[in-house]
Amino acid sequence: MLGNDIVDLQEVLASGQARRPKFQARICSAAEVRPLQSWFPDEYCTWLLWAIKESAYKYYIQAGAPPLFAPKKFRFNALNIAAGLVEGYTETPLGKVRSEVKLSVAHLTAESWSISSTKSSIDRKIFPLAASKQIERSRTLKKLICQQWMAEMGSTDEEVCIVKDEQQVPSLYQRGQRLPYAISLSHHGAWGFFSYQKENSPSLG
Repeated sequence: MLGNDIVDLQEVLASGQARRPKFQARICSAAEVRPLQSWFPDEYCTWLLWAIKESAYKYYIQAGAPPLFAPKKFRFNALNIAAGLVEGYTETPLGKVRSEVKLSVAHLTAESWSISSTKSSIDRKIFPLAASKQIERSRTLKKLICQQWMAEMGSTDEEVCIVKDEQQVPSLYQRGQRLPYAISLSHHGAWGFFSYQKENSPSLG
């Protein structure tokens, strides 16, 4: 199981949404923000925690839990903080998951995965997206992911697609057969993000 999220920093910082006190209060507690404030401006802290909790929520849904939009029920605990990286774990209604967020000038990306798994077992790819409409960005991202997958696996079989179940959990299929990978995909603004991990294996090796 695996969850990810991406935030286009240029878009959210221009919106000013995170400067609204009620918005931050809905997302996280003062205790979650406090360790981050020595490293990042308040707006970054809010979006960083938003992305981490969104990635943990996707993991939670992949685990078979019912939909739950309640960010404060997902509590992040930072263990390691640096200029472009925050690592820790997130407490969810189903237990703890490992979580990490990476920051760049353009975007931040977050991933959450099993406590029993390792970060090295996850592969990822960030895609620039030129489409302006959300539905077009989603289609473009899925197409790019399938092309990337075939290139990495050395496959010329174009019958690779992404299918979502009734809970909106995505899976990779090839010629009608589900491939044994946990995947997560996100897009926001000008960016798309794809993470994948071999199921029941500590490493893609």
